[in-house]
Amino acid sequence: MTRPTLPALSRLLAGSRRVILLPLVVGLSVACSAKDQAKCDEAVAATRTALKSGQADLMGQWRDRAWKYCKDPAAAQGLDKEIVDTQQAELAKKQAEEAEKKKLAQLGQTFAGWVGQNRAAPDKASAAPQCPEAEKGQKEKERFCTAARKAGPYDFNVRYWEAEPPAARFTFKPGAVMECSHFGPTSEVRSFNIPAASGGQTAKRTVCQFTGGTLGGMQLVLTNAINADVHVFSGEYLAKDPGMKQYTGS
Repeated sequence: MTRPTLPALSRLLAGSRRVILLPLVVGLSVACSAKDQAKCDEAVAATRTALKSGQADLMGQWRDRAWKYCKDPAAAQGLDKEIVDTQQAELAKKQAEEAEKKKLAQLGQTFAGWVGQNRAAPDKASAAPQCPEAEKGQKEKERFCTAARKAGPYDFNVRYWEAEPPAARFTFKPGAVMECSHFGPTSEVRSFNIPAASGGQTAKRTVCQFTGGTLGGMQLVLTNAINADVHVFSGEYLAKDPGMKQYTGS
């Protein structure tokens, strides 16, 4: 039985961290042309273990050993198929993860751009801002107003104090867990756990400060939950809406 060369896909894990357990491979190069079922079974099992743990070099050595000792060609051929199928699945997973990261980064930049454009005049964020009647005893503009804009499948919203528009909070629901870095240059202020909406568990909440760009000085609040809102707000807004402090943990 001639041992074939592994397809190019078998080297997909070669760029990852390699941890070669030397004690396990002692004797792998011992010349022996005789077939041995026990050694075949050992090599097949070790190949699968190395494949599962992403140890490409070790996997290749045990795979060669399987071809050397397995009497039934189907055993070694089936092993090669497992290797290729597993690495194809890993590649597809990595590509999907990279695509998701890129999508979230683009989404974060889109939202941050909208906030930056409307930070000074959030009343211009929508052609039809909504302002409820001022409370009794309050001046006409002493109230919170809201404005919204559709951005593809997302609803971008802003809540601002009409008498002082820069006192604004911008919000949207991404439908995914995001990171502060997706929105621009930031530094973490604090993080803490809050009760999850589903109960019984907690979710991590992170507060970040924008360190530059058009959002410099504003704060960002993220919650490590799929259905959580993302909030970007000014210091002036925090002063007008004390209830926001429960989001920031301050």
